[in-house]
Amino acid sequence: MNRQFADMSINAIDSKKLVEALLGDLRLLSQEAKKKQNHVKESAESGVVRIRNISTASVGDTVLITNLRAACTELLQPLILACETRYTRLVQIALQGIQRLVQHRILSGNGATIVTNELWALVEAECEELRVLQTVPPLVSSELVVTGNTLAKCIVMCFRLHFAKDPIVINAASAAVRQLVSTVFERVIQEDGIFSSELTVVNPAGGRPSARAAPPTLRPCAADAYMLFRDLCLLINGEAPIWLVGIQEMTRTLGLELLESLLKGYPSVFIRHVEFGGLLKDDVCPLIIRLFSPNVKAMHISSQHPASRNSAASMSNYPPTISHERQSFPISMRLVRIVTLIVQFYQNILHTECEIFISTLLKFVDGDRKGWQRPLALESLHRIVSSTDLVKWMTESFDCRPNSTHVLEQVAVGLSTVVQQCLVSTTFSSDQENELERSQEDGGPGFLSKGLWVPYVEHLTAKKSILLDSLDRMDAVPIPEGYVLSRCCVALCDMTQAVYAAIDNLCLPDENQESSEAKLEVAKVAYTNSQPSILAAIGSLLAASSDEMVSDQLLCCLSTLISAGCRVGAGPDLHRSVYVLAIMSLPSPSYLNQFAAIAPPSATSKRDVAVAEQVFDMEAWPSTAQVTATGPPCPCPVVSTELWNKQVLLTSKNMQAARTFIASITTYIKELNNLSYLCLATCEHLSWLLAMRPTQVGQFERETRDDHSNGPTVVTNAALAGIGMLSSLMDKVAPAIAALPDDCFLSVIDSLIRLSDESLAVAATGRESSLFPLAVLYKVCVLSLPRLDVFWQKTANHFIKVCGFVDGDLIESILDMDRSVAIQILEKVSDRGWDPTLPRDPIEMLKVIEDLSRMH
Repeated sequence: MNRQFADMSINAIDSKKLVEALLGDLRLLSQEAKKKQNHVKESAESGVVRIRNISTASVGDTVLITNLRAACTELLQPLILACETRYTRLVQIALQGIQRLVQHRILSGNGATIVTNELWALVEAECEELRVLQTVPPLVSSELVVTGNTLAKCIVMCFRLHFAKDPIVINAASAAVRQLVSTVFERVIQEDGIFSSELTVVNPAGGRPSARAAPPTLRPCAADAYMLFRDLCLLINGEAPIWLVGIQEMTRTLGLELLESLLKGYPSVFIRHVEFGGLLKDDVCPLIIRLFSPNVKAMHISSQHPASRNSAASMSNYPPTISHERQSFPISMRLVRIVTLIVQFYQNILHTECEIFISTLLKFVDGDRKGWQRPLALESLHRIVSSTDLVKWMTESFDCRPNSTHVLEQVAVGLSTVVQQCLVSTTFSSDQENELERSQEDGGPGFLSKGLWVPYVEHLTAKKSILLDSLDRMDAVPIPEGYVLSRCCVALCDMTQAVYAAIDNLCLPDENQESSEAKLEVAKVAYTNSQPSILAAIGSLLAASSDEMVSDQLLCCLSTLISAGCRVGAGPDLHRSVYVLAIMSLPSPSYLNQFAAIAPPSATSKRDVAVAEQVFDMEAWPSTAQVTATGPPCPCPVVSTELWNKQVLLTSKNMQAARTFIASITTYIKELNNLSYLCLATCEHLSWLLAMRPTQVGQFERETRDDHSNGPTVVTNAALAGIGMLSSLMDKVAPAIAALPDDCFLSVIDSLIRLSDESLAVAATGRESSLFPLAVLYKVCVLSLPRLDVFWQKTANHFIKVCGFVDGDLIESILDMDRSVAIQILEKVSDRGWDPTLPRDPIEMLKVIEDLSRMH
């Protein structure tokens, strides 16, 4: 089959030109050899005659190529003799002729072996090394004529030239090695495509029949790839190769790069062939586990082969100017890259090994806090946690199984711990204070926590890494200040999105009810195990953030956590997420507890303690945001009246969080039904602090006065645009409530009535009270007239109680609202009969009118 394709490709080329080129090479060879190499001259002249005879006797291009291929050995003879002379000019001409034969697929299997042996001899003699490197890759990749030991010999040649004296040869050899290694595995893909069109996943099992040969179950190309990959593992481990006989040395960095390229480029080979899966399990993973450890800097990893017995002798292969410490980074970085690939591509066949790798990465994160190991491991973890498939895999394979390590939970805890460590300052010097002032003056993004300023490194992504991409460096690049915290921030944001995407995928409807229930349980575990740590870290970062864009990303994460919690019905975990976003919208972490008597949710397990300690128990928000409003809190009858006159500050960050909060509760008000009192109370306090008063139609707008003050509340000009946006969002709360089903609808009505009763209690003291709950209740009633019989008795009783109150402004507002409700009801009664949106029973209709008349 390969020959047919070769002939077709040759037919596209003018075969006559090929003949002329070969004749030209042989004539030139004869001319150059006539003085001192007579045997080469005679052989070249014989070759000219032979080619002419073949050309004359062949009819058609296909026949010509076939006849040239049949005479391959004869055509090679003068070229091989010229190479054996070691004369530079003769060798150059001969290699040019060989390259023509290779390019046009004239070589046979026997001819390829002859050429390979002669190229080996040239390498041994250090003759025309660069031209040899130009010949070997085409020889291997052009056609399947170089296999088995001949193929191994070609690869060894390139490896040996990688340690030549000429830098140009070294670079060419490095490229040739990579090309040959990839070609060997490309052949496996082609071989699999010829013999099977289906790709089946097989779990690795069984052993090898022979330690020095490929398993007999493999086809030829796969056997070559198997032997190559196993030898690479042996060489990296400092052991003698079995197939690549003749390799004298190989740097560990090169070996690890080759392993990485194969693992990344050909996952189907390792997954489809059980034998290659066995190599991963038995050779690669033990090798990586031995090298990849938190104590990697203490190991003699700088040696050529640290696992060998003669480590000291092997170190002589490196220049004396390269220290052991410098060598540890390039090795460790490549190990981490391979570990990341294994987790990304081979987690389904290497469960235990991937768990070990992730645990070791977490040890890196927790170990070296000042060097390059922590950011290096964080870059790897970032790539892992940003994958939806890997989040789902960690949950299903570990977190959902009894007596198993909760890998997803451990990763979330590890990232959260790093955040807390980075936001804690052991000392605060005058230099830090000057740096803080300078950073704030420059307007640079960053985080401020308890006097510690940490700058934010922008434009970080999972694919863009500083250390993991430093393949050309012997030392770790300088780590920007704040890089670790910034990397954790972005990783947590990406992890949140990945967790939500995994939950969304698991919650898709399935025809099989048992399967749907099982997937829902997996989704709940994914949320429950990751949410507490993510929430604690995001809360701390958001509290410390000084940049609007960074805060927006973090607020988006909080909103995503709420969305995910609503999808799985998380309960207590969802309560904590909503509470954190609520307090972020208010002047201080303790505002709801202090001024509204709404305590933070208590911790139900150890993993919930972090949220309480790091967010709920904060004394105040760091003062980096612009103040937008000042004034007393919204009066609440269940707290001391002394607190009613205390001054609080609302900042631009609070308003930014408030937009996210209101948008979230409007979208998920049905799922947040049990938290409706918390959500509505937060909205009430926000409207009060920003002097947003309801109109007669229940909409919210800021009261304006010439001095920009609203009674005791002072709102700055900077807040005007934000208030307009919040007003439009606040106006969407009532329509969202009106769209709820009856049971949820009545529950929210109860919360509104509860808040309204609290306002009445405040009004009883002669103090101005909030009209927010009444305004929302009125708007909900107006929008819900089609189901008046569901809610009217409950709301009418409350409106009657309100109207019985003696307070001029409050009574007038309520009467205006009730008058509007009455007008809208009566307008629906016409001469044409009862409106279908009103009760059909005349008695019930009369009760409605009677209730309205009692209010007035």
